[in-house]
Amino acid sequence: MENRKVYLDDHTNLLQLEEHMYPLVDVKTPNVFRNLFHYDEIPKIAFNDRIVPHCMPDEIWITDTTFRDGQQSRAPYSTEQIVTLYDYFHRLGGPKGKIRQCEFFLYSKKDRDAVYKCMEKDYKFPEITSWIRASKKDFELVKEIGMKETGILVSCSDYHIFYKLKMTRREAMEHYLSIVRECLETGISPRCHLEDITRSDIYGFVIPFCLELMHLMEEYQISLTQAVLGYLTCRDFTCLPLYGPRNIEDLKDAMGTFSIPFLKEYYPEG
Repeated sequence: MENRKVYLDDHTNLLQLEEHMYPLVDVKTPNVFRNLFHYDEIPKIAFNDRIVPHCMPDEIWITDTTFRDGQQSRAPYSTEQIVTLYDYFHRLGGPKGKIRQCEFFLYSKKDRDAVYKCMEKDYKFPEITSWIRASKKDFELVKEIGMKETGILVSCSDYHIFYKLKMTRREAMEHYLSIVRECLETGISPRCHLEDITRSDIYGFVIPFCLELMHLMEEYQISLTQAVLGYLTCRDFTCLPLYGPRNIEDLKDAMGTFSIPFLKEYYPEG
């Protein structure tokens, strides 16, 4: 505790003391927060009366996901429809890029053709970026097309890690970091999507993982985004892991320079 970092907070202009050290907690059995998420009841929202201070970002913009998860709730778009919508987003976002990026799937020929046609537009905004699972096979598509940036799905909950990936927390972290390193080594900027964070161990996995990403930022620039799958609340004074603002505040406090460009796939209660 004697070597805790003292740093100047950019928003408060006050010296802050690093509160905690966050080692990875590599549990043997998954914590799926069954006390909050019952199979036969709606999720519970607990309160602890902690106040989260306001902290507005320097910039606010939109990253559009119409060509990714937007196609999962309707019939898939044709290549021509994607290109037309991309033109609309360019006009709607304006020259300052209020719609900063568009995320694209790369799995089908139709989607890849759309990416090539949108690239030919040579618009500054929205930037064309892809989205992949944390797998080397998916990353080959990113390299093949010549993307400058890609989103990477890094599922954080024990539900995903133990039951879907069939890994331990340490194995999942090392797997995610290996894909991020491969991106950096090939000159592609990775954007990490912390999926299912509201069912995750914030202090035992999420923050330790993000701190490892921060170590990579000493040499490279990584943009971190929080992708929330499912159910969270912004109601004041509620507890982790369901309280979205508390998740962001704890990440910021732990990492000092952490910023989240946007909060996406956000399904509040009520």
